[in-house]
Amino acid sequence: MRNNLRKLGIIQPGRIGDIIICLPIAKYYFDKGYEIIWPIDKKYINHFVNHINYVRFIESPYHIQSCYNICLQSGCNNIIDLSFRLPGPVNNFNNTNFELGTLHFDELKYEIANVPLEEKYNLSITRNKDKENQLVEELKINNEKYSVIHTQGSDGYRASFDRDIFKNNLVIEISEMTESVFDWIKVLEGSESLCMIDSCFSNLCNQLKLKQKKYFVHRPPPNVPPAITSDWVIHNE
Repeated sequence: MRNNLRKLGIIQPGRIGDIIICLPIAKYYFDKGYEIIWPIDKKYINHFVNHINYVRFIESPYHIQSCYNICLQSGCNNIIDLSFRLPGPVNNFNNTNFELGTLHFDELKYEIANVPLEEKYNLSITRNKDKENQLVEELKINNEKYSVIHTQGSDGYRASFDRDIFKNNLVIEISEMTESVFDWIKVLEGSESLCMIDSCFSNLCNQLKLKQKKYFVHRPPPNVPPAITSDWVIHNE
């Protein structure tokens, strides 16, 4: 039985990509015997609740103090605040002494959490094969070769790039067709190539260690990308 006296709160109510990056941190501490309490913004929670079985997600306002209050009310005697990238009037408490410096922001999150960075690639997901297969059917993917692109971020930024890199492949553009980003995993796995902006989907593909040809599109400054593996090709707009 999990020791209920060891409750760990994680402060990272959004965004989807940042939450995906931090999920292995939660799993790392869950495997050490902690119950994980994670307040998450209501517009993101449905992406995760049925796919992550080692976290108790609690719907929260997109407000750091509210997240702290939820963790404390839930009995957390340990809290890790990973929210330093969130915009707006937030109080980042213990993270105010950290600066990005030469670290990518995901490297800094793992340093703050005292978790080895290689754990980032131990992403544990409970997959819904029915929903994954349903999406494949809706996209009418048969036996032809296809590529997947993701061009628009949650902040509204949209990238454009030369589609000649996909040759004659069918090109599937990720859109809001599903309740969870994880419902796209089978589509991503079956693709011949991927081209993605810095986003939750590039994070997902990177952390799942997908092996097909992958192109990464940087957003313009001041956006700071996470660390990515060396098998991505940097593609400029």
